[in-house]
Amino acid sequence: MIWPLIYICCLLLGCAYSALLTWRFCKLAPKLGLLDQPRQEQHKTHSQATAVSGGLSMLLAWILSIISGLLLAALASRQLPDEFAFVIPGLQQVWKNLALIVGIAALYTLLGAYDDKYSMKAGKKFLAQFLLAAVSAYFGPRLSLGLHCQFLCWSISVFWIMGVINALNFFDNMDGLAAGTTLIASVFLLLVAAYRTQHFVALLAALGAGVSLGFLFHNRPPAKVFMGDSGSHFLGYCLAVTCILTTFYLPAESLTFTPVLIPLLVLAIPLFDAIM
Repeated sequence: MIWPLIYICCLLLGCAYSALLTWRFCKLAPKLGLLDQPRQEQHKTHSQATAVSGGLSMLLAWILSIISGLLLAALASRQLPDEFAFVIPGLQQVWKNLALIVGIAALYTLLGAYDDKYSMKAGKKFLAQFLLAAVSAYFGPRLSLGLHCQFLCWSISVFWIMGVINALNFFDNMDGLAAGTTLIASVFLLLVAAYRTQHFVALLAALGAGVSLGFLFHNRPPAKVFMGDSGSHFLGYCLAVTCILTTFYLPAESLTFTPVLIPLLVLAIPLFDAIM
């Protein structure tokens, strides 16, 4: 029963950091030039300038939560029960992937923030998205899907990362919609990873759910802050990577590869919306 409590604490920590930092970044948004002016685009209906700093606050909350967890694990390593003896060695094994994921998430967020402020051309933004996805899939986790061709696995992973990011970006057209969808998807991934005893993956999913929930306190209708491209890039990348890391298929449990399609079902609404 201890791991579920840890997941909940992780979610609540991310939520608290996110709620506090989102409030703070709302105050800083005018100085940062991150304001969305009324009716800049046809689908926008807000009547006053609104902060578009949600991505930066969620990223910082996410990183602070990870640092807090690592510090707590290091300080309490000698007091941990035997069932947690694998935690420190496990962290030593995954720290390179974790560092890469944090770095790429930060770069995606900054890319989105730059676009929020300066409105990048679509081609340049797409190229930057591709380069970051390519680096992430080459040096970090990638989809396997039972395939032996590494180039094909890399290509599918790049396509998946970019697809989820842009789907969530297009889906962010109503108050609370993208963050709420991310919250639901992250909770589902948390449950799957926890069932598979993929504790580190489950903690990442819990953090994704937590920062989304904290942001929703300020993004629920009528929104006081928007996530902007920075938020959709950050949450989209986190969702994509968490899906890659989560084990959906085991040969002993299924005679077909259909379980690998579960992420498509989890994110079916934003993906379908992007296609249409």
